[in-house]
Amino acid sequence: AGLPVNLPKASTANQHSSQNVTITITRENQIYLNTTPADIAALEKGLEKLKVGEGNLVIINADASVRHGLVVSAMDEARKAGVTHFAIATDKG
Repeated sequence: AGLPVNLPKASTANQHSSQNVTITITRENQIYLNTTPADIAALEKGLEKLKVGEGNLVIINADASVRHGLVVSAMDEARKAGVTHFAIATDKG
């Protein structure tokens, strides 16, 4: 559901179902909720519109060059919408 980015490598990487919601952060710090452009302030409302909350998995699909603080901010906005389960997308490597 996310957009292609240069993911960080992890030897323990797992595949996740495409039914999950994805927050993508590109190398240019552009943010997408699934494939819809969003800004950081719109993530909470966007997740609420999708009825994503406790019990749903949100996959953070951030380019390896994205600063950590932006990823944390995206996760914080998702938590405001009730999200409690996150996965960080990585490539096996």
